[in-house]
Order: sequence, then structure tokens, then C-alpha cells
Amino acid sequence: MRYSRTDGTCSLTSRLWTFLSKSNAVRYSAVRQEAGTVEFGRSGLLIRFKHTPAYTQFLLARYSTTNGQGDPPDGDRSETFDWASRSKYMSGNRFGHARVPRVLSGLSDAPGTPRYALYEAITRLDPDDVWGRFNDMIQGNHWHRVTEYDVCRVLQLFNHQYAYEHNQEALTRGDAVVGICDRHGMSFKTSFAYNECIRLYVYKGRRDMALKIKERMDEGVYGSDAQADIYTYRSLLNDPHARNLEDLTQLIGLYDEMLNRGIESTELVKKPLLKAACKIGELRLVEALLDTPLEDRQRYFSTTAARLLSSKAQAYIALHKLSPATAQLHKLLLYQIPRDIRPIPSIHLQEEETTSTVVPLEYSRTREAFFIYLRSLYESIIRIRIIRRNPRHAQELLEDMRRNCYLPPTRMAYNWFIRFHSKRKNISKLREIYDMMLQDGVTPDEHAYTKLITACMFSPKRRLLTTLVAKESARREQIKLKRSKPGPDAEQQVSTNINADDFDTRPPPRHSGLPEIPLDEAMLKGVSKLIFYPRDCIRFFEDMFLEQGVAANNIRETSIVPNLHITNAVMRAYQMLEKPVLVLREYFRYRFHQNRLYPQQHPPEVVNNQSTSAHVFRMALEAAEATRDRRTIARINMHMLNWGVELRH
Repeated sequence: MRYSRTDGTCSLTSRLWTFLSKSNAVRYSAVRQEAGTVEFGRSGLLIRFKHTPAYTQFLLARYSTTNGQGDPPDGDRSETFDWASRSKYMSGNRFGHARVPRVLSGLSDAPGTPRYALYEAITRLDPDDVWGRFNDMIQGNHWHRVTEYDVCRVLQLFNHQYAYEHNQEALTRGDAVVGICDRHGMSFKTSFAYNECIRLYVYKGRRDMALKIKERMDEGVYGSDAQADIYTYRSLLNDPHARNLEDLTQLIGLYDEMLNRGIESTELVKKPLLKAACKIGELRLVEALLDTPLEDRQRYFSTTAARLLSSKAQAYIALHKLSPATAQLHKLLLYQIPRDIRPIPSIHLQEEETTSTVVPLEYSRTREAFFIYLRSLYESIIRIRIIRRNPRHAQELLEDMRRNCYLPPTRMAYNWFIRFHSKRKNISKLREIYDMMLQDGVTPDEHAYTKLITACMFSPKRRLLTTLVAKESARREQIKLKRSKPGPDAEQQVSTNINADDFDTRPPPRHSGLPEIPLDEAMLKGVSKLIFYPRDCIRFFEDMFLEQGVAANNIRETSIVPNLHITNAVMRAYQMLEKPVLVLREYFRYRFHQNRLYPQQHPPEVVNNQSTSAHVFRMALEAAEATRDRRTIARINMHMLNWGVELRH
């Protein structure tokens, strides 16, 4: 039911705000004093506050955080809208778990003032701009405007920057902020400030100084408002320099002390202890921490939850428990994707060959950061699946990651699959993985192309050769059976794909030497088709040039330098396809680049791989004899003498 505004009445909403205005007038009458006031309005409601030290402490306890620390009592409500989101410092004015209270965000400072600009930089999570704005306040005689809360926010930002980026410059700036406060005679009075100082000293490796501050807080030296709380222990436990059992024992003692004082632990407090135990290798402690679930009702932001669940999943992986690690991955998929769609500049990220999750603080709340953490968790589980020789589950996770993560898999993840299948000559799987790379826009590197090309042409070892011969024998027996007894399944195709698990789980043969292969020409041709794939080898080789936009016929192109193993495989492929001219082309390509790179010495590849080098020269001589070019034969023999390569008959 609504009342019309035309007859002098108002809506139910307006009457509710009138009632709240009267209630707030009674509620805040206790803090009104003779000093100047701070005013702000919302929807026509005017609330008048007195800007006094007592009132500042009241706001810290009421609107900011528990004990002024930075974590809201009800968790991070980053996905919900409330009145603080309409601050003139933009919506989402927070980082880590902290939210800037509206009244403490410099409402008494007009836009364009140094303090206003400082909080704008804090809102953007821009450490460089914060450092510049803070220096402007110091050098511009605005120190009288700086409060303890301002210093705490600046220190908190630099500590967060080091936690995300591991940037030593952030610690240097934080130390400079503490020194500036000492020179100006500012003494801290809240646990918020001392907790950030503890965190700074722990990151710098000065755990002794951090423990001294904590002891003085327990003794009450800093006052009743600076008592040790859960954030104090969280800062002490989050020590990246814990590298031995003695450091871990000290951290466990602090954790037990926190529990004995009646302070309930949370997942964020347990996270650094898990990381330290995994780093040192104390798996029994890791298992004990994981077996004690906590009733953590706090709601975390998506990227914070991603970091937390990733650390727990890494702990399960260290215990070789992949099912719980996968469960943590499924939990992360339930979180809401962040709304910030800013792309992270590639200059701030690690190389593509790594799966590092170092994300700049400024972009820590973006959608791309969330997917970087999600991708890292996926690839950690994929790697263990491949190590355990379970390629089927690993590829299922890879396809699941391609569906759920808009970022493509890293090149390193694809190289794991290429390395696994190339050892087993599973060319069909290699084609599938290679096509996935091209679809995702991931360019294979030299290592990937070397594995792809050589896998098509290398001679298998005894165990793999036994599997291939048995597979071909089974195929031939099925063909004979279908010819003798035709049935409804006569048109069914016989799969000749290699199952990688066949020779991984099969025990090695007890006899020595190669398997007994019947002297059957058809049988030998069938086995050779499972061993050598010259056309696939040439396809991968030509694609390597197409990726760089150069022609394969130009042997003097310096952007691509094939190594000895690629040259050996490609020359063998052209030899099987009876193309001696192309065999010589690849030989002279390799010879040209090695002379260009090592004009005064023997190429290291030739020296370290004498048998492969001899095989390359032998194929080059055979191709030259096929073309009946005596001059080319003489040149090849001269190259052999210059490089010291001898052919063994």
C-alpha cells in the first residue's frame, strides 16, 4: 500500500527513513560534542557526527572492522550492496578483507586534496600511486592531516602487495612509512597498527622483532586497545621464511598458544601453517591439520577463496590424495566469478612456461586473476595424474578446464601430455593434443616440436616394440577370423590405436633381446606402420615454420634453427618417402646454422651425440648417391672430416 505524494503525505519508504532519522538522532546523541561536525546524507537523510577521538574509536569498532583490523565481523560482502558502496571513493572500496568506512574515508577533505587523492589510490589498489600520494602529504606540510588509520591503511596495502607479488620494494616502502611515523613522533595505539608492523617484520625475516612487539602487546605496554588477537597470530604464522623444522616448531607453538587463549582458528589462519608444513615436508602435520575441519562461516571473495582452496588442494596433493584435492576444485567452481573484467598486462605475469600464480595486487580482484588461480589448481591435479600414468583422467580434467576456464591451458600443461604420449608413440593422441593447442592459441615451443617430430620416427625399445608386435598380431588374427567366418560384425573397424596403459601395467618380459618377429613381409609392413609415421612427422615439421610465418624451403632463415634430433627425424621421414633432394635440403640446413653459430669449433650437439650425427651423415651420403651428385658427396665427406665424425660399418 502506498500513499500519494500529491495530498501532502509520503510513501511508506519515506516514513521509514523518518523513523530511522529519529532513532539515529537519539542513538548518536551520546557522542555529540562542542567540536566541529561531519555531515553526510543518503536519500534526504541528514546525520550529523562529531569528529572527536572518542568518536573515531567508536566508528572503528562499529563500522570498520573487528578491533579495527580489516576483516568485517560477518565476512567479506563483496558481492552484496550496502550503504558503504555509495561512498564518493567509488564502490568496492576494499582490499584483502578490509572495507574503508565511509566516515573515515576523508569526507571532511574536499576532492583534489592530498588525503582525498591518497584514499582514491588505496581504492584502486595502486601501490605506486599510494606511495607517491603519501610522500606528497609528507613533503607538502600536510602531516597534521595524517591519522593513525591512514598509516595503517598504507602499511596494509604494502603488506598485501608483498603477499601477492613478493616484491621487495613493498617492504622497503613499508619500512620507510614506519620510519616517517617515528620521526614525526606518532605513537600507535591500536592493535590494527601493531599487527601490520608485525606482518611487515615477518615478511622481512625479522621474526624476533615481531615477537617482541607481540610480547609488549601481551604486557599491555601499548595500552588496552592494542591487545593480541587472531590477526596478530595470523601475521606471525604467515612467515614465508620458515624453511626448517626449528621454524615450523616455533610456528606450531604460536598456533597452540592462540588456541590455549581461547581464540578460535579459521581457514586463513591455518593456511600459512599448511604451506610451511608442505614446504618442509612434515606430512604428518599436514594430515593432522587437514583432518581437523573448522566451522569457518566467513564468506570470502572469489579470488581469496581461490588462494585458500588452492593451498588446501596442494596439501592434499602432497599427501597423494587426489580425490579431496579434486573436491576443493569443485568447491571453487561454485564461487561467483568477479565482475572486474580488466585484463592483466602480460608484463606483470610470469612466463608462459610456468604455472606460477603471482598476480599484481592492483589486479587481484579481477576475473582474470580468479581464472589464473583456477587454472593453476587444475594443472596441479593434471600433473599428478600424468605422473601416476593415468592419462585418461588427466585428459578429462584438461577438457573440463577448457570448458570452465576462459583462459587457455599453459604451454607447460600441454607439454606434459606431449612428453607422455611421445614416449609411447601414441601418435593419434599427439595429433589430438596438438590440435587442442592450435585451437586454444597456444604456440608450441622447440621442446614440444622436438617431441612431436621425433615421436613419429624414433625406433622403439624392447617393451614398446613387444606391445606393437602383439597389437599387429591380434589385428591380423581378427582379419583372418572375419574372412573365414563372416558375420554381422564383419564391417566393424578394428582399432589400431595404441593404448598407453597396455605397456605401462604389463610386467617386463623375462627374456632378453628383441621379441620374435615372424619373417612375414606383410607382418613387417604392418608393424612398421605402427612404428614410423613419416607423413605426420613432415606435417609437424612444416607447421613449425608456418607458426613463424616463414617458408621451409629457405634454409638460411635464422628465426628457426632445427636441432640435431629434429633434423635426424625429418631426414629419415623424407628418406622413407623416397625424396632424396629434401633429405639433402635438411642436411644443408643443419650444416649452415651450426657453422653460423659455432664458426670456430665443433657444434656441441655433434660432439655429445656422435651416433645420431653419424646417422645424419649416413643418410646424407645415401641421398647424394641416389642423386648421383659426386660434388655433393665430396662436400659431405669434407664436412665429416671437419667435425670429426666417423661412420661405423
